Amino acid sequence: MIKGKVRMIRLFMFSLFLTGILYNNVRAQQKELTTQVTQIAGSVIYLSAGSDDGIVQGDTLYIYREKTLLGSLAVQSVASKSLSAEFASKPFALTRGQVISIRFEKPISTIAEPKQETNPQEPKTSIFNTTASSTKGRKSHKPQISGRISIGGTANMSTTKWNNVQNRHTNRMFVTPYTNVSALVSNLPGGLSVDASMAYSYRYSSYSNFTPASWARFYRMNVEKEFTGVPFSIKVGRFYNRYEIFSGFWDGVMAKIGDRNNGVGFIAGFEPIRSNEGFQTDLPKYSAYTYQEFQYKNFRSSTELDFTAVTPNINLDNHIFAGAYQQFLLGRNRISVRLQTDRHPQTKKWNFSQVMVRGAFQLTDAFELHGAFNRRRPYYIYSVDPLGYLRTQITGGARLRMNAGSIGGDLTRITSELSPTAYSVSGYAQTYRTRLWNLGFSINGQYWFNDNYNTLRLAPEINRDFNRLHLSLGYEFYRSDFISERYITHTADLSAMISLGPKWYFQTNWRTSYGQLFLNNTLQFSIWRSF
Repeated sequence: MIKGKVRMIRLFMFSLFLTGILYNNVRAQQKELTTQVTQIAGSVIYLSAGSDDGIVQGDTLYIYREKTLLGSLAVQSVASKSLSAEFASKPFALTRGQVISIRFEKPISTIAEPKQETNPQEPKTSIFNTTASSTKGRKSHKPQISGRISIGGTANMSTTKWNNVQNRHTNRMFVTPYTNVSALVSNLPGGLSVDASMAYSYRYSSYSNFTPASWARFYRMNVEKEFTGVPFSIKVGRFYNRYEIFSGFWDGVMAKIGDRNNGVGFIAGFEPIRSNEGFQTDLPKYSAYTYQEFQYKNFRSSTELDFTAVTPNINLDNHIFAGAYQQFLLGRNRISVRLQTDRHPQTKKWNFSQVMVRGAFQLTDAFELHGAFNRRRPYYIYSVDPLGYLRTQITGGARLRMNAGSIGGDLTRITSELSPTAYSVSGYAQTYRTRLWNLGFSINGQYWFNDNYNTLRLAPEINRDFNRLHLSLGYEFYRSDFISERYITHTADLSAMISLGPKWYFQTNWRTSYGQLFLNNTLQFSIWRSF
């Protein structure tokens, strides 16, 4: 049975590869794309579109709702089927689950935009970063502040049965109120800007005490100086370097020469504590990088090169690695390559810790074939033998996008030095609005299996907008079989988001999970305001 499934998957993936090689009738990039707001967190907007749709970091997306222009978003980061963005111009109302249209060209009749906006073909200044070119063409030198403040909380109540024999159980309750603040202050005197994102939370448990019970975390806290007359900037504090994807977060100093499309830079500082975003001096690190963006008509390319050295001043070996990333886009056809190689501290040999190749072929404006190869051997700096176990994943799939919705599926083969070869079959279908009470509907599922274990997950959802109110109701069925044991879990999810007025929003979510040995209820709520 397993061999038959393997042959089927291999045949399907070979057909995807062969079709991509033979097909050369490249289509131009689609002028409009329908997508959905999947989440809103602080100042960040998450959409269900991504690099599979030809979107790259730095793009400006013009957002429409029922042919009405709402505003524009600046893309901050992109995955295959999702992206995160922030307002590129004047903030406008968006709610979780809302269906919107994306256009890549600036409309002839635009919305009112702040005077400091630059060329719409260039990436907009975001709350994550500012660059030397962002001061170009400004007509106003008054300080500008933008961001978001939110308060909320999570309450979790669980009952766990000890086993199927004893009639004993354990009850637990966890409550976590929190507040988040993110802000960008730009246009300050001397070409300065200040970027900050932080959170404060308190944790309560009826089962055991948390130590500490309250904590404050700083995700970003930096000051940037942009020089006039020369494309040069200096950033000091905690930040993430948006110009390369390898070195991660920093507590340090970054000097950059160049604009948003081409440049080189150097960073010196320390690795933050990953578990709690704290500051430490145990892991000094240094990085040099270069980046290049090129566009000609409907062809675009992005290049990133990075060299980083982590030199611990505790009893750990140095970690030296280099990374390269290249992406090509021709219309909506794309291919990207990501390579990272690490030097083994004992043998001094260089080993590839990641080789990832992804591609997609747009056969028509609506139909796409895509595939990916990812070979990963992670590096653990705290381990005696830092090179982890090898894991290789090969995926092939297709997607059909229509005006009323979309449908797609993927086949995946996973090999690992730790476990038997596994296979996964996944798919989804989505309709934005139906004739039945104007409901939106989606369903996704996955079947994963190897010689010893298999899991099945199915998750349908319905949603509807009522003016300022958005409601969604979902259900998830999860089944796992391990040798002779079978476990089944049922989960119901109810979410509501309402616009309370200009820039004010409230969201709540109730989630209930039930299995043979447990019952879990979770209530979440948040209220936030953009400014």
